[in-house]
Amino acid sequence: MYQLEREERLDLKDIPDIRLKRVHNYWQELRRKRRMPARPEIDPLCIWDALGRVNLIDVEAAASITGKRHYRHRLFGSLMGVIEGKDFTGKTLEDLPYPQYRELLYRHYDEIVEQRLPSYYIIKGVLDNKRYSYDRLALPLSDDGENVTGIMVASFPHLLP
Repeated sequence: MYQLEREERLDLKDIPDIRLKRVHNYWQELRRKRRMPARPEIDPLCIWDALGRVNLIDVEAAASITGKRHYRHRLFGSLMGVIEGKDFTGKTLEDLPYPQYRELLYRHYDEIVEQRLPSYYIIKGVLDNKRYSYDRLALPLSDDGENVTGIMVASFPHLLP
């Protein structure tokens, strides 16, 4: 069971976690004067302290039946797999077992694709009767420099009492 308690979008300059700041700074360096960098430019060693917490999402065309874009995990960070209890590499958002969480991700990822800008959220909720909070930085990626074809997501979860 999943229950969202709170979501708060914050300004990128307000990122408190140094590891998330480093991921954002690295993305900024990669994009140079472009709107966003391409996925093949990412060198995992440059964000080593966030590695197990990074997911790479492919943005696929909207399905004609649902009208929703497909978001497929190209890479699901190894520590995220331990936290979630499952590896979602190769899976889409539709494969996530919690409808409310799935809709939250659709909304946030659609926002990134449409605005072509990064986002930083603090999310609080209850998952399988455990309260948690996590900071999530999501950064758009592009194969052509204009359209979002991928999203790099770095998440740092915290269990709450």
